[in-house]
Amino acid sequence: ALMLLFIAAAAVLCFGPWYDTRATLVLTSLFKLVGLLIAFITAFMVFSRLDSGDPQRRPWVLMAVGLLLYACGQSVLAVYQVFLHVRIPFPSVGDPLFVISYPLVIWALFWFCLISIRSGLPLGKPLVFWSPALVVLAFFAAGCYPLLAPIVGSGDA
Repeated sequence: ALMLLFIAAAAVLCFGPWYDTRATLVLTSLFKLVGLLIAFITAFMVFSRLDSGDPQRRPWVLMAVGLLLYACGQSVLAVYQVFLHVRIPFPSVGDPLFVISYPLVIWALFWFCLISIRSGLPLGKPLVFWSPALVVLAFFAAGCYPLLAPIVGSGDA
């Protein structure tokens, strides 16, 4: 409910009658940063409340660290967008933080899946269980060329 309220407030402020390009850029940058920090705090709280022998403890700490690194990368971009009034530079100091965060979050998500499989719960056939990940992978593969071709073809550094 809190996240839906957060998204609704962002949508009203960014696309409502008060729309302004500069204000929208600032608000969306700050909303992303606040959302990532809330996600990090939540993941860390879950990690800290699990027993030391719980198999889900390690993936939760991976998730928390990944979200924190992503929030740090987003904070670098927020400084550029909010305070320096500069479009997002590439490469930037935040890029290594983003790159390091992705494998941690992805590994945590797959680790959760493996823990679920090993739990003994009746989760259905493996193809049905892994189908959401396969669908995301298919969309990613289909979107790679349209997203990356202009960047590669631009000739920029």
